[in-house]
Amino acid sequence: MSVQYLFVIIFAVVVVIWSVPIERARAVALRMYWLRSCSGRAWKREFPSVPKSDVRSFLQLFVQAFAFPRNRALQFLPSDRVFDVYQAIYPSKYLPDALELETLAKELDRMYRISLEELWSEELTLGQLFDVAVCQPLYKQL
Repeated sequence: MSVQYLFVIIFAVVVVIWSVPIERARAVALRMYWLRSCSGRAWKREFPSVPKSDVRSFLQLFVQAFAFPRNRALQFLPSDRVFDVYQAIYPSKYLPDALELETLAKELDRMYRISLEELWSEELTLGQLFDVAVCQPLYKQL
């Protein structure tokens, strides 16, 4: 066996050893969201006058930005913090991300003409973001 192949094998083993605990941590962190039933009632309780189609569109934008399957949209609550979801995907600060927050910012600007950068806080919840994106423009129209 040549030295090149030995280095490749060692590198592959190191990658596997490093990635298994991270993937396990990611799965555990996301499990709290995936075990939930439909959050539609929580959204309706929080935003009673907003059509459910607006809630679904907003949540579809969110799951698309984070590359979650579309059927996961209604597993997020208004009280969920955006940064907590991000940290669930990236449990280690050493992992490079796939620009989920940047994608979310771009889509929020495109769809709702709001700046995530101006609103950003690690405490920002989906409900607060929804209120600014969807509800406040509705109130301005009245």
